[in-house]
Amino acid sequence: MTSIEILGATTGAMVMIALGIGSQAGAQHDASRVQASGDPNQTFVSLCVPCHGPQGKGDGPAAVAFNPRPADFTKAELWVERTDEELVTSITKGVNAMPPFGPQLSQEEIRGLVAYIKSLRVPSTPWPVGISR
Repeated sequence: MTSIEILGATTGAMVMIALGIGSQAGAQHDASRVQASGDPNQTFVSLCVPCHGPQGKGDGPAAVAFNPRPADFTKAELWVERTDEELVTSITKGVNAMPPFGPQLSQEEIRGLVAYIKSLRVPSTPWPVGISR
């Protein structure tokens, strides 16, 4: 990891802590503060909007602190590069500065969240060949 990546991860973790999204011990989400609702939209608002923004563009209030920036779920390029299983793994185990949400979300809730995230793709952007809707 380069010094810039370390700085980005450290800054991102500090922003997450300030926003109450993570803890200092590995940026693990505090399940007692935010509970999954069973509604993927509400789960997205509670857990994802601070970093990914309300439309999933990677422009949430904490996004400026991250390097790499949070994913923009509206871009078709994301769906060429990532499968549903990769998104499930990212949500479950965390990736880059994103904490793992597996301890507080069931697999059903995570799959519902993946489906919701996929719905954020800009409608005028065609689905890449071979990607399921």
